[in-house]
Amino acid sequence: MHHLFIRADATTAMGTGHVMRCLALAQAWRLHGGAVTFIGDITEPKSFNALAWKNLTISKSSRHPPIRRISKKRSGFLKPPGTTSGHRS
Repeated sequence: MHHLFIRADATTAMGTGHVMRCLALAQAWRLHGGAVTFIGDITEPKSFNALAWKNLTISKSSRHPPIRRISKKRSGFLKPPGTTSGHRS
């Protein structure tokens, strides 16, 4: 099983929209058989409840993992588990 880790924060001051957009990606990933874990400071109640209601794992860490930039040429595009091609016809 492929596991997708999503790094996102949502407080009462910022980040709610970002978490909601990531939630849509997480749902699509799970629909194709993958697992999802959100990593970050998700303290805004509506965002937290939306993730919990979908039974998504939330991992709060006081020290977030470093975010590295990876070129598209080197990494390719992420494909949900169970798909055979990342190209559209």
